[in-house]
Amino acid sequence: MSQKLFFLITAYVICIVSAVSNQNLDVEPLVIGGVEAVPHQYPWLVRLYVIQANGDLRRCMGSLISLDIVLTTASCANTDRERIIIVVAAGDHSISEVDGFEQSLNCQEFVIHENFNKTGNLENDIALVRLPTNLTETRAVRPIFLPLSSYDPIQATWGTVAGWGETEISEGEPITRSDILMKTNVTLIDRQSCRQEFPSLNEQQQFCAEGNGKGAYKEDIGTPLLCNGMTIFCGIFTREVVNPETRKVVGLFLNVVLYLEWIELNVNPQPPTTTTIPTSTTPKSDGSSTSTGTYLFTFVISIPIVTLFSVTFGSAHINLNLR
Repeated sequence: MSQKLFFLITAYVICIVSAVSNQNLDVEPLVIGGVEAVPHQYPWLVRLYVIQANGDLRRCMGSLISLDIVLTTASCANTDRERIIIVVAAGDHSISEVDGFEQSLNCQEFVIHENFNKTGNLENDIALVRLPTNLTETRAVRPIFLPLSSYDPIQATWGTVAGWGETEISEGEPITRSDILMKTNVTLIDRQSCRQEFPSLNEQQQFCAEGNGKGAYKEDIGTPLLCNGMTIFCGIFTREVVNPETRKVVGLFLNVVLYLEWIELNVNPQPPTTTTIPTSTTPKSDGSSTSTGTYLFTFVISIPIVTLFSVTFGSAHINLNLR
């Protein structure tokens, strides 16, 4: 076992995450046709390992929006089988080589959008991972800024996606993953062209970007789209279609701008609101009065949370192949 894998495995803390799911979402998107990124060029990129109770391992990606919050997709977190371990790995360039910048933490909480359409076209495909403590900020681990509410990704003409994955389209063939972080540029396309690839497109929430033989493709679910090559986080990759004849890769992205209020609400949940009822008085038999005390009524704002339970594995077998 490599030093890197040992580091990740020993960082695990066991947790069971309660959520609902009725769809098998074991697709694993990756970046293909890209070039090697400059080491730590995208310090907000993290890898997510979602290990399920039967030993299956799902890989996806996310973005640090603060040192203890990861923004990703609901389709990454959502599963029809029980999750028992969720690990966030940050600070990588090469997965197999240790350069001292690596950090990893187990999940504390997964917040999935309450209106996630897991049986349709993945509307509201967004989720947050809340870590139990802050990661340490370094040149390899740093949050990305969210876009302004006035930004419209349709104004952009192209964008950049990055991830660890295949360098060629390999439909039906064994997956060979890249050990180093790869990046590629894609072109944003109009809504009509996007709808041809995704007939149930929600034009308000979703948009498309394409590349000839390149783009986000298996295991990069959750990776951000950076519009016009800048650090403007304009979209989250949710799925792709590939034309095997033309080798065109079209990715579907969620418009982050529309979810800024939801993100703020769940990153900084409002404390319970307390209302004080004025003190009342009860007359005594001698005509005087005495206080009956103050009554407090608490109204709690309900925020989706995830319940954690400690568990014992016993003789259960789990495949921890993280490569």
